[in-house]
Amino acid sequence: MGARQCLPDILVQLQANPFLQPARAPRDTAISGIVLVDGQIDHSVGLLMLRESSAALQVWCTDSVNADLMLGNPVFAVLAHYCGVQRRSMPADGSEFAVDGVSGVQWRALAVAASPPLTHLTASPGGRG
Repeated sequence: MGARQCLPDILVQLQANPFLQPARAPRDTAISGIVLVDGQIDHSVGLLMLRESSAALQVWCTDSVNADLMLGNPVFAVLAHYCGVQRRSMPADGSEFAVDGVSGVQWRALAVAASPPLTHLTASPGGRG
């Protein structure tokens, strides 16, 4: 069994790195952890590619990203019907947190001003928002 990896940006990593798909089993992956910086579709859709994991996906994210992926863009709810998600806390106050399996890296998340994800905008007759 090969070494497991922990990399952000799943979709790009899977496409660019064959070692992340070691073929130990159909649709297998060596990814053991995911760090999400936001809940936008382009950051979270890759999680659906990992839905047939034999273990719950370990996902580090902030409270607001967790809320986005439970309600606005319910990726976590969909994954609950497949492999499940074990959400790991990622404080957005700049305090350090650890990611299992990754040593020698200092992880910190900082909240930044941004527009809400499109999944949170209320539809109106004229279009978005």
